[in-house]
Amino acid sequence: MKLSRILTAALPPAALALAVALAGCGRGKQPQALELKYPNVTARTVELASGYAVPQTMTFTSREGKITTASSYNIHLANFPLDATQNGRKLNNLLGRDEQVKVFITLIGEEGDIDSSPPRTGSHSPKADKFRKVRIMTISTRAGGKGEEFSLRPEQTAGEVKVTSVRNDTIDGQIDLVDGGMAIKGPFSAKIVRAGK
Repeated sequence: MKLSRILTAALPPAALALAVALAGCGRGKQPQALELKYPNVTARTVELASGYAVPQTMTFTSREGKITTASSYNIHLANFPLDATQNGRKLNNLLGRDEQVKVFITLIGEEGDIDSSPPRTGSHSPKADKFRKVRIMTISTRAGGKGEEFSLRPEQTAGEVKVTSVRNDTIDGQIDLVDGGMAIKGPFSAKIVRAGK
């Protein structure tokens, strides 16, 4: 019998459970990754290093003059550390190095929501009329000192963005969007950037 088995067998149940838990903690959380497709790139796996979501209030005016609001969460996901200072203003900076990739998605909430409203869990569709909609979807890349941005067209994009949970000011979800030869697929987490924090 191996020494490790002898030591494990000798441990009381409580100590054994603690040892198993500590062993699991050492493995760490697996990094998230997105599968991307865009012009001249048929498949690219991008391991995410950071993600942030900046809330805003959107205003809609109907033909009858009725004014309504909805929350708008601008989600930034990247394979490099993003700078979320200045209330998230620096998240819109251009890519500064080759091989950097950023995905930007805007999720519109329910009618009546405002920027302080929590994100709505469940599905958001690019083809929705106004609410629970995926409004903007872009892939930004940089190679050879040149930056490019590719936009998925809402009216041509199939799929959804599903928000699976919102806890501790963090949005977790799953992206599944396809527009012809362009696609964004995979899990994500984004820390909500609140004004003044």
